Amino acid sequence: MPCLVIIVGSRRLLNTWYSSQPGLGDSSFKPTPMPTGRTHLAAAPLGVGVVGVFGGWGGSGTLPTNEAYSLDTNTWSTKAPMPTARAYLAAAELGDGVAGTLGGSGSGTGMNFNEVYLY
Repeated sequence: MPCLVIIVGSRRLLNTWYSSQPGLGDSSFKPTPMPTGRTHLAAAPLGVGVVGVFGGWGGSGTLPTNEAYSLDTNTWSTKAPMPTARAYLAAAELGDGVAGTLGGSGSGTGMNFNEVYLY
């Protein structure tokens, strides 16, 4: 069945991609780079146009980082850090503006920690 989608007031185009890296993606919009570079992080949607990014591995070890990106404002905000730094964790949306982090690894050992974050 055909479907017509109309987006009013959007500055982003359908069927294209954008990158914070210079020279990549459509140049009409540049997402702001993450404040903390890292690998093995977790991310979860926190509502329309917002994503939470948790933990990961950065240079010298695991990170307790908790940051949120808003597409509407193209900004990152730093939130309360995770009580336990870890990488290789999972994150899931638990409701609008609520995310949970699960498990992970720190100092080479698996962790059974679960935490809930309200934004």
